[in-house]
Amino acid sequence: MMTILPHEQLTIAFDQLGGCLRPLWEAGPPPADAVQADSGARTTSTTTAIHAHLHYLDLVPELLDACRAIENRRLLLNTDSPFKADVIQQLLSERGEQNVLVRVCTNRGRDLAPMLLDWREEILECELLVHCHTKKTPHANTGFGRGWRRSLLSATFPDQQTCRAWQALLQNPESGVILPWPHRFVAHNINWGRNFVQTRQLMAAMGWPIERQTFLYFPAGSFFWARVDALWPLFSLGLRRQDFAPEPMAADGHFAHALERCLGLVPMLQNRRNYASWMGDAAHAIAARRPEPCLVALPRHNDVANLVGNWFDEGLQRALESGGPRDQALALGALLATA
Repeated sequence: MMTILPHEQLTIAFDQLGGCLRPLWEAGPPPADAVQADSGARTTSTTTAIHAHLHYLDLVPELLDACRAIENRRLLLNTDSPFKADVIQQLLSERGEQNVLVRVCTNRGRDLAPMLLDWREEILECELLVHCHTKKTPHANTGFGRGWRRSLLSATFPDQQTCRAWQALLQNPESGVILPWPHRFVAHNINWGRNFVQTRQLMAAMGWPIERQTFLYFPAGSFFWARVDALWPLFSLGLRRQDFAPEPMAADGHFAHALERCLGLVPMLQNRRNYASWMGDAAHAIAARRPEPCLVALPRHNDVANLVGNWFDEGLQRALESGGPRDQALALGALLATA
């Protein structure tokens, strides 16, 4: 049994920094009624592809250990040099991993380019996908960067029983993605950033016009679970390596950052049921009123399409009148109260 918080109980916020509508990530899940949902038969017969971009060798053992929580896994691993690939192969041998491929890929496009370009065919052979990488925040790795990475690992690779339940949940054709609830240090930045124009262009290329007021959630840090068919529009874009900026790449405003936002927008606009995984206060460094782990259902496009215009106008007006810090989102209330 999984505890799922219905999407109607999610608190909606206006992000003053990014000028967008999103969940009030900073507050954690509300202490509202949840349901004990049976995700169906706990089957692991469906192969789950785990794509991991392994750039930092010192973090590879930690990530490989985390992947063990997922049964019937197929590891699709890439790094950027033959030396690193040899080290990774040795670590895999020591762990007895069987269903695994390791490739050397050009270090351009970080974790998303290999997923969409180098591993496209292998991923499309599978029904489910887990995407991850050796997440390091070079400018703050000993501070919030370490806490963010551990939060992502906790919310992506919980215990084996929970992973089994997620595998079953995502076998529902109406499901889309499961993304980690953002860590406190990044929650206030889960917005358009400097990426709206590129994101709008990408979404238009896939057939979905978006606006500033389009409701936004996405897997910040690029850790997520997904049904592969929910991301098919991204795999069918025909992207090229040169579409991605070369390294060194800034922290925001590049093609890869726009793609990251599409990872949430694409399944949402398909009206699939998506979820955020909340692992408790300690994991996300958020003093929430719901300390226990749960999945929080996120709104589909049809759930909010008739509401975003009024929400955006209200949020913008309150932001113009507010004398408070711009990095504080303005709570607009629960979806249940406005639907």
